[in-house]
Order: sequence, then C-alpha cells, then structure tokens
Amino acid sequence: MRRALALIDDRIVPEEQATIHWNDPGFRRGYGVFETIRVAGARPFLAGCHALRLHEGAPRLGIVPWLHPRTLVRRLERLVRETGTVDGVLRVFLTPGPSPEGEAPAVPASIAPGIPMTTGPRPTRARYLATITSREPAPASARAMLAPHLRDARSPLVGVKTLSYAEEQLLLALARARGFDEALRRNLDGRLTEGTWSNLFVIEDSRLVTPPLSEGLLAGITRWFVLRTARDSGLEPREEPVPVERLMAAGEAFVTSTTRGIVPLVGVDGRPIGTGAPGERSVRLHRSLERHITRGREAS
Repeated sequence: MRRALALIDDRIVPEEQATIHWNDPGFRRGYGVFETIRVAGARPFLAGCHALRLHEGAPRLGIVPWLHPRTLVRRLERLVRETGTVDGVLRVFLTPGPSPEGEAPAVPASIAPGIPMTTGPRPTRARYLATITSREPAPASARAMLAPHLRDARSPLVGVKTLSYAEEQLLLALARARGFDEALRRNLDGRLTEGTWSNLFVIEDSRLVTPPLSEGLLAGITRWFVLRTARDSGLEPREEPVPVERLMAAGEAFVTSTTRGIVPLVGVDGRPIGTGAPGERSVRLHRSLERHITRGREAS
C-alpha cells in the first residue's frame, strides 16, 4: 500500500502538509510550471527528461529553478522509494513562492531580450512540490473532435508546460460533452498541432509523421521517445506539417501522453481514420513503449 507522502524542496513530508501559500502566484494566477512522470516497476520513467524540461521552462516565466535537474531526479526517486510506489504518476510543480501583494513577475528574457529578469530581491525562492497519485488505465482507442479555437504559434507560452491549463480543460470538457475523448488543436494557419492532453502522430506507409514544434505545440517527452525509437519498429520518423486532410487520409494515427502512452486515434469529428479501428502498427508501437516503460529501458 502506498504511503501518503510528498516532496517539498528537499523534505519528505506527510501528504497533508504539501500545501501552497495563498499568496503564491502559482495558486493566485496559475503562474508556474509542472511535469507529470509515469512510475512503473518502482522507477520514474524518463525522469531526467522531465526534470530538464521543467528546468528549461521555468525561466521562460521568470522563475529561477535552483535545483539541478539531476538533484531533482534523485529527490523524486527518493519519494518513490519512501512511498513504496510501484505503479503511479509523479506530479511535480515549480512555483515562484509567496510574494508581496501586487509584485509583478520577473520579465523573462524570452519576451524582452536585454531587460534584466529580476525586478528586485524576492522574499522567497521558488518552491518545488511533488506528489504521487494512482494511474488510470489507458483507453484502447480514442476519438477526437477538432477544437473550435485556434492557437497562436507565436505566443510566448507555446511550448511551456504551465499551470495555466484552464483553456485546455474547457476544450476537453467540451469534447467529452460531445462524446469524444480528445480535442485536437489547430494553429492560425489551420494546421494541426496537438491535443489538449496529447501529441499527435500519423502513419503513412513506412513514415511516422508528427507536427514540428514550430507549428505551436509542447515538446512532449513521450513524443520525443517515440520519435527516437521509431526505427526499431521499421518506421521513418519525420516532423512535418499535418493539415486536417493529411490526418484524415492517413492509414493510421495515434496520440501520446505520459500517463496514457500511445493511444490509437480511430476517428475525428465522426469520420473514421483508416479502418476506424486501432491500426496494427499503432498497437505494435504501444506494446513496444509499454515494454520500455515497465523494464525501465530508456532510449540511447
């Protein structure tokens, strides 16, 4: 049975003590970054990649990450051990920490090059918080709708896994209310980018195609791993634009996420993709990924 513990910076504490101050911008404004990490076989899979993304994403919000990614990984591994978790989901958060009322966030260099990132000494350093939850079984397949709202690929937040997930949650709720499992986002040019909880792939003959990051999407860790290992399954990985027509003409498609792995995409807006059933190669890729995860084998 899993022990209810959490990590706060460098301390393992009872889960009920894992609190955030009301004046932390992470709570008041959703101003922070987070990561979700799959735990399998008592090991956090690709934890180093997730820690590095957290470390690189935080400065884009003006948050200074003071833990080295390798140090953070060691602390997360300790949390997994002390909770006795064999299978679950690690959720890691990094927020600015409590700040005086009205204090403006630092100006990230990515938005205003040449302007110092800090506006004055902060009373507290950024805060790390991590908890472990159970993992829900992944669906055997998914049906998606096209989200009605377009995404601006030039937004300063594109590619940052921020706590500000209200828009994605609203779109996912809309999709589920209409009987779908996911909502696929398009950019201002009408090309597909990603889903609210997933990255998108299409299979065309021996090609495995996913939209490039320049289209306006998050660099998913599972996305990276699938691209890295695609040739092991006889597929040539490519990052190319994916208009809606290209998706609908594909023989197979699937979506990826940390907690769900690879989920075959069998239809969009009521129209089937391929045969309308999980494709053979998508299923094979799913099984391959699960073997990597359960055995703790990361791509070389």
